[in-house]
Amino acid sequence: MATEPLRVDGNLMPMTAQTPKELLRRLFDAINAKHFATLDSLCADDRLREALGRYLTGFPDVHSRLGWIISEGDMVAAWVEMEAK
Repeated sequence: MATEPLRVDGNLMPMTAQTPKELLRRLFDAINAKHFATLDSLCADDRLREALGRYLTGFPDVHSRLGWIISEGDMVAAWVEMEAK
């Protein structure tokens, strides 16, 4: 079964060899490490990149924990606990 290219708001997203679950884990690892270069590489959408930047500026000590992750095709849902002190 061939998969369609991933699109967000009609924009074609770059394809990678990673599964959506792996990309989600990398995203939250980068958030926890405040690794902005990785966040920039994972967020092709400028609005998402800007929103994450504002969020991390407002909550500089935030830490996230991924609970369960469900993935089907290019869709992902996850339970995420986020805590800031």
